[in-house]
Amino acid sequence: MKRIFILLILLLVSFGLADYFDSDNFKSYSPKEQAIIKEVVATPELQDLLPKLTNWSIGLELEGYWNVSIFENDEWIGYVSYDESSQEIKSNDLPELLSAEEIAKYEEKINKYLFDDPAIQAIAQNPYSLQKEMEYHKFSNYWSYYLYSGFDTYEVVIYPDDDYFVIDEIRNYTTLEADRQLEADRNKAIELAYSSPDIDQAFDGIDDWYSYAEHFEDKTWIVEFAGQGRTLLSVLVDLDKETVLESKLP
Repeated sequence: MKRIFILLILLLVSFGLADYFDSDNFKSYSPKEQAIIKEVVATPELQDLLPKLTNWSIGLELEGYWNVSIFENDEWIGYVSYDESSQEIKSNDLPELLSAEEIAKYEEKINKYLFDDPAIQAIAQNPYSLQKEMEYHKFSNYWSYYLYSGFDTYEVVIYPDDDYFVIDEIRNYTTLEADRQLEADRNKAIELAYSSPDIDQAFDGIDDWYSYAEHFEDKTWIVEFAGQGRTLLSVLVDLDKETVLESKLP
């Protein structure tokens, strides 16, 4: 029975390889590169990985060793560095795909013990407003456990461990989005300030300068340009109207 199972796996692998060797991706390479690809996919590392994929392709470039990138559905998932002279993989960054049984085991532990963590308990203070969702990222081998509490959205990043699991990070997406918007507004304010009619005069003879932007009120920002230990120009801008409201030289 075991021998039949092994033969079946080898047959599936050969069918997958046959499909790939007939693909446009494989045919786009030179005969030399095609030979390298055939050597690489025959290595134990790739023979272990490829049967677990459904629509894989390969990227190839020579940088001392052959760098072989592996894609699944056009998504980069890892690479190997292949030494043509020794016909060996020197290094690799390939996904460690868990079996369905391993995934189920870890998810059971996560659901059982996650809310013992004090930080998670603080998020889940009101169980009536709490919604939960779990997603496994198989190519990066980690889980995202999403918690929706009131107006806040949290992502708990979890990596598996032999005995337990590891909470790597807790991200508050509400805060992250606010921070991203603030940074976008700051960059836009500085860009608008560059349109000040006084900008050329302010920078005349100045090689080393920097800018500083501060939110004033509503959608207005104050932008200051400074250099040589002094303020070169102060500009008040309106982001909504995308205009300079006021510009002052020292």
